[in-house]
Amino acid sequence: MPRPATMDLEPSAPPEPEVEYNWSEITENFFDACKDLKLGELVHDEMFGLFDAMSAIEMMDPKMDVGMLCNSAQRQVRSFQQAAEDGLLKTAELTCREQLGVMDTALAYFMSWLEGHSLTQTVSTNVYLQAPHLIQDRVVKAFSIATIQVVNTISELLVQVALLYEEEDFQPQSLPDRTGVTPLRAVGMLREAEEDVTREVRGRRRGADAAHRQEMDELVAVQARLKFFRCLFQAVLAFSKKENQGLDEAWKALTSAKELLPLLKNTCTLGASYHQVEEAAKGGHLVTMGFDPLLNQRQLPPAFPRYPRLRALPHTLDELGALIDRLLRLRSVLDCKHLHALMDYMQAFSVTRPCVFSRTVLFVIAEPLHGLSSRPGPAGSQTLLQAARVFISPPVHRAPLTGPRLASRRAKDAVDLFMCHCQVAFYQLLQVTGHNRARQRQKLEMVLADLAGLQEEAERVDTLLDGLCRQLEPARHHLVCFTTWILYHVLRVMIQYLLSGFELELYSVHEYHYIYWYLSECLYGWMVSTLNRADSFLAEHEAATELAAQRARSNKKSRAKKRKGRYERDVVMTQALQNLCGGLHKTCVGLQEEGRLQRPHAEFDNERVRYEHRFSPFNVVATPPPVQYGQYRHMASMLPDQNRAAVAYSDACRCFHQARNLLETLPANDSEVSTLTRVAKTNYVVAKILAGGHERARSPLFDFASHKYFPVIRIQ
Repeated sequence: MPRPATMDLEPSAPPEPEVEYNWSEITENFFDACKDLKLGELVHDEMFGLFDAMSAIEMMDPKMDVGMLCNSAQRQVRSFQQAAEDGLLKTAELTCREQLGVMDTALAYFMSWLEGHSLTQTVSTNVYLQAPHLIQDRVVKAFSIATIQVVNTISELLVQVALLYEEEDFQPQSLPDRTGVTPLRAVGMLREAEEDVTREVRGRRRGADAAHRQEMDELVAVQARLKFFRCLFQAVLAFSKKENQGLDEAWKALTSAKELLPLLKNTCTLGASYHQVEEAAKGGHLVTMGFDPLLNQRQLPPAFPRYPRLRALPHTLDELGALIDRLLRLRSVLDCKHLHALMDYMQAFSVTRPCVFSRTVLFVIAEPLHGLSSRPGPAGSQTLLQAARVFISPPVHRAPLTGPRLASRRAKDAVDLFMCHCQVAFYQLLQVTGHNRARQRQKLEMVLADLAGLQEEAERVDTLLDGLCRQLEPARHHLVCFTTWILYHVLRVMIQYLLSGFELELYSVHEYHYIYWYLSECLYGWMVSTLNRADSFLAEHEAATELAAQRARSNKKSRAKKRKGRYERDVVMTQALQNLCGGLHKTCVGLQEEGRLQRPHAEFDNERVRYEHRFSPFNVVATPPPVQYGQYRHMASMLPDQNRAAVAYSDACRCFHQARNLLETLPANDSEVSTLTRVAKTNYVVAKILAGGHERARSPLFDFASHKYFPVIRIQ
């Protein structure tokens, strides 16, 4: 019987029709539409504005389309597996020169990453980091795994702990860790690799001759780099421990790393990639064994990529040495006994413009010292109470004046609540010093608003304490202890805000006159009176303490000791700065009267708008009251109708001379004092020449080379 034919259960799918695209050329139409636009004009639409145009990705443009560079590359970008299979990447039996090349290049990219460049464009260009567990060479494997761990540890410290970075400082990324190795084990792997190289060095020394001297130098260089990176890694891990438990270990590791830097610098030319890194530092692209700049190019965000800056190896080691020196100098922060000293230290450290990692380490070390946090707690309240006691000694802390009424529960609760509210503002004030100098000015506005809100509460607390004190001593004058303390910090923030504009070059020359006037007549004047008031409170406290001690002693006469004011130096320095600003203001006024300062075109000039813009953050502060533009014009224009410029120059001479006399009373070994004295002397001579009728055709030059806030006036 014939077998029946099989039948298909499903009919076969019909063939897909061929798609035809009707492309049309629009290039000529596009250029025809652009003919009506002048140079620099843009087309604006309701649905597509300037912001959209700047945020859009321009396809096929190498500057904006990050994938375009990969597609246009003349060479193939290989992964770890592909490069190893093609024989372009050695994973075993690397020579010492090749090991040095990998480690030196990795250090150069690591330092570039710490300076703020993208992790994708720097450290991640290392092909060995894609699969470090497959590397057979023990030195490169240990160094690669340690690189992943140290980068991730620093990222965690910067991102999750301090939060002091900005987009220009650091980009929060981490390396994928597929090895399963802990940071402590990574340190152990570096130590084991270092011991292996050390044994090889000792073995070769016994039979070494002149022919093997080059190999011996290379082995010693490999050993030094393994030890250096291990010490640096140990310091990072020690800084990440809580409550400063690893500081001694960190200082010891950093000291050992610093001692190895001269050896690293002397042997940096032995690596296989030394010349390639030198060429890349001059503006080229680094393509060497184990490194490819296009390896992760497609992982970049859809934005304009920053060109990664790779330094030459000697310069990289110099930067690493500077980083270690900055970290070692942080040991002196432990000597700060109270909050004000800690704030001064952190502000002085910020002036040196350190990197984001150094600022973060300082903030991490200082946090257990002050006990403040974004969430108020008992430790922070005690820190602020101690700071207030040191600054002004409020009556609530004075043992001779403490009585049953003064130490009432009501007073204690009021002070504790006030200190609790102060914690957030003072924590932010400390946190501001950890940001870069440009961002500090932006964040000072927010801190000033918080401090302004504390002024009203400080007045209420002082009123309560004043009433309790008058019950014990009716003749006592009105107490303004906490109000004075908050006012002191408000004035510091306002002064820092205005001075930072000179450092960041935000002011034009025609704006100097009202900036220096506001500093001289308002802020520094209020600061002098605030410091004098604080000194008087401290003197009153010491007198009361001495009186109580005399009463405790029976029939013993004590000689009256002449008291030296605690803030005497601060008052003298503030008065000197006040006169220095006054002299600069008067000089600018005289130059304006003579028409020697370049001003904007009258059509685009509105001094009121500029004035209100510069001092708008001060409007939230009640004390000192903000000076409006009308008041400024009335107070600053009190000059005679005739010879206005000559009178202004004469007043400037008097201010500079007074500033010089005040500065000369301070210790001359202070570099800040000597610099300001030189500025005052030079400007006095210039003002004297201008008052004598100097040639008006020449315009002056404000030179900030000597001091970043107070320039030396030079007549060209």
